Amino acid sequence: MVVEHSVTEVVLFCVLIIVCLWCDLHAHQADKPVSARNAAIWSCIWVGLALVFAGYIGYSFGSEQVQLFLTGYLLEKSLSVDNLFVIMAIFSSFAVKDAFQHRVLYYGVLGALVLRLIFVAAGSSLVAMFGPYALASFGIFVLWTAWKMWQSMHSGEKEEIVDYSEHWATRDYTLDAENIKCPALIVHGLNDDNVRTKEFDLMYQAYQKAGVNVKLLLHQDAHLTPSYPAGNLEFYIDGESYNNVLNRWFSHYLCGVENGAENMAAVTAQSNVDASVWNTYDSWTTDESIVMSNADDTGTTTINSDYATQGINRRNWQNALTAGSTDVSAMYTMDVDADTVIKGSVAVSFTASADNYDAPETSSPRGTVDHDNYVGEETNALDHDNYVGAASTDGAVTVSLPDGADLIDRDALMVSAMLVDIAPEGTTFPAYNTQGSYVPKTLTAGGAWMGGGLNNYDYAELNATDVSYKIIARGWMDLCNPGAGYDSASADTKVALKVGENHDYTIYLQPNLYTVKEGHKLALVIYTYEPGKANYSQDYQITLENASVSAEIPVDEIPAVPALPFTDVPADTELYDAVEWAYFNDPQITAGVTETTFAPANTCTRAEIVTFLYRLAGEPDVSGTALPFTDVAEDAYYADAVKWAVANGVTSGTSATTFSPNDTCTRAQAVTLLYNAAGAPAVSGTVSFADVAADAYYANAAAWAAANGVTAGTSATTFSPDDACTRGQIVRMLYRGDTQA
Repeated sequence: MVVEHSVTEVVLFCVLIIVCLWCDLHAHQADKPVSARNAAIWSCIWVGLALVFAGYIGYSFGSEQVQLFLTGYLLEKSLSVDNLFVIMAIFSSFAVKDAFQHRVLYYGVLGALVLRLIFVAAGSSLVAMFGPYALASFGIFVLWTAWKMWQSMHSGEKEEIVDYSEHWATRDYTLDAENIKCPALIVHGLNDDNVRTKEFDLMYQAYQKAGVNVKLLLHQDAHLTPSYPAGNLEFYIDGESYNNVLNRWFSHYLCGVENGAENMAAVTAQSNVDASVWNTYDSWTTDESIVMSNADDTGTTTINSDYATQGINRRNWQNALTAGSTDVSAMYTMDVDADTVIKGSVAVSFTASADNYDAPETSSPRGTVDHDNYVGEETNALDHDNYVGAASTDGAVTVSLPDGADLIDRDALMVSAMLVDIAPEGTTFPAYNTQGSYVPKTLTAGGAWMGGGLNNYDYAELNATDVSYKIIARGWMDLCNPGAGYDSASADTKVALKVGENHDYTIYLQPNLYTVKEGHKLALVIYTYEPGKANYSQDYQITLENASVSAEIPVDEIPAVPALPFTDVPADTELYDAVEWAYFNDPQITAGVTETTFAPANTCTRAEIVTFLYRLAGEPDVSGTALPFTDVAEDAYYADAVKWAVANGVTSGTSATTFSPNDTCTRAQAVTLLYNAAGAPAVSGTVSFADVAADAYYANAAAWAAANGVTAGTSATTFSPDDACTRGQIVRMLYRGDTQA
């Protein structure tokens, strides 16, 4: 029976097919796995639509046409189930992730329709031309293809089985960086062993890629904020409190206040040599590097994971591995001939093979090392790459990737590296935050007042510990992932490891900004895993090709120490240190009388000294404070300083209505102002100066100043209270009071 269809019916049929294809594509356009429930729902929809269409055929053309349609439909369904096995084999062979399988299948089917037309036409022509010979050739080709697939599936080598970069890809700060709009001030501790420094580096790269204003503020603390309210402690960054830095940043970008926050240096970093020094850099990246090479050593070094036999555990492993090569580590050293600033991530390269792998009899607890992760269907938060190894019947060892569901209780084969700063034998050097603690200081009335209802913080210092070595940076990777790069985008390479088979590795250590002093050694240590960071029950060895070991170390220039412009301040005197401190303080306490002269012998007025003290206090807000003195104009440069001094009990003036700003300040008056600014603490003992009477108004101030090293007098027995205070004397007093308090 031949059924004729109208043009309208043909057009409507084609439109229906196109709509169905569009619906299927639209419903599954997201790259995510298709769940069993979702697949079942859509299968019911398409089967139901086919049955509806069958009903239409029966209604329009009779039962015979319905039977033909349903027969053809069931035949195609059967063939499609058969095709599923082929599709599964293809997906497995090419390691197609679940999220992309629908897309691959969809476009594969569309491509198959087109290619089927081409091949059917070509095949028909070949059969017509060569008859049974063409059919025999086609059959042999199909058998050969099946044999090759069977060989691949049973070879025992499964490469590219899964892609374990998915977990980290969703956390990669560089993804969709072009969508970032807001400026960023990134604050991070260079000794943070919890949130690794690599995180701020990737974030910084993402913001730079977005083209927005981004700044780095790097301190020598660990996993703590530079503001520590619980201890009433706060960092000063070049004389400016950390909270004030944040206040300026948010005031500018949230409230539109023009305060210059956008002009901060690209990188502001606390020195690891002197925690009171904050260096600035134009960029976090550097084009310069030095190479630590071991090319002259042609031998090999074998290390193993048997820490227990060596008596190495999570408490002593750092001391053990930094003392020299051991059975579980290899050390390579280089002398440092000049002060060297390491800035960025050190790339450690070497060639190595895995040896003597003994798989555990039972599954061992997974470790807690933060590595590039695989995420299977059964979990979404594994802490590191997990691999399982097994010995074959011929004694060879192969380490390969298991199915996702088996990963939870498996461990990885790790290789690690660290760069170490080692002092000359018999010497030590100060290292900050080795204990993770602040140096406690006494909060005084002259502390750093933040204003706006914020707390009154004291200046915070980091605890310095004398050490013989300091670990600059560490890093690690899986032996199964020799191609892993710095970011998650490169974490999808994996190989099956075989005993004695070399692979090239590059471990990118956690970024740091660290100054190595001249005369020290840089030590590169390569080892298996870190005790205490992961629990491993399997034993394995790694053989290193010594000549292949190298480290590319990014370096930057030593930050220049700004020099004083004054020709009348000798560089080798305490006066220089005091003037340098006052000149470069933020806010600046005092400048010179000209661009090149400081005039240390010039006398100071009362207005000048009270202004110095006000600036040292951080120039707190005094708006709303009235001036009680008739001889202090509201627009005078020292007006705010006088308001602050009166409000804080630093001075009450020379009378109830006069301050006498232009009078020369005597040494007695100067030391009294300093004493009052310190909160007038209790004084024990007697005055040590013969020219200071016990009942003098400045007696306690002079005794306090002598006891605290603020001044030693004009001689061993004289203070000279009535002498005029000079610029050199007052800046030395302020310097001693601030640095020795």
